[in-house]
Amino acid sequence: MLPWIVLLLGYGTTPAIFYGAIHGLFPIMVLVMGAVRDVDRTLVTVARSLGATTWQLYWKVLLPAIVPSVLAGMRLGIAFCLLGVLVVEMFAGVRGMGHVMGSLANGFQAPELFAATGLVSAASIAIVLALDHLNDKLSHWRG
Repeated sequence: MLPWIVLLLGYGTTPAIFYGAIHGLFPIMVLVMGAVRDVDRTLVTVARSLGATTWQLYWKVLLPAIVPSVLAGMRLGIAFCLLGVLVVEMFAGVRGMGHVMGSLANGFQAPELFAATGLVSAASIAIVLALDHLNDKLSHWRG
């Protein structure tokens, strides 16, 4: 798929962003669809019988019920996005951390490669921890 994306979008940051977004989109979509499907129908029925509008149903019932799954999908999606961007940068010649890591690996510069890998890992861990914190704030009612 990467050669087709580079062929269509050319070289630069655009194919890297597009490839990363495509890789991160599917885990989020799958988890959100599963979460919406698994929402307790009793909650929806009660909200409807109490006269909730469609917007109230989304904001008061569906959205709070799917927040944990959305954030879990985002955690997975971020990992896949970062991997996708790094792959494009390594193999499509786009300047970035992936390009640096590929050059270091090809030059057998192990200490620098470990440092670059540690930097990417630290960034992804920070993002995951931020999403966990957001999950705790938004899902406090779950206990």
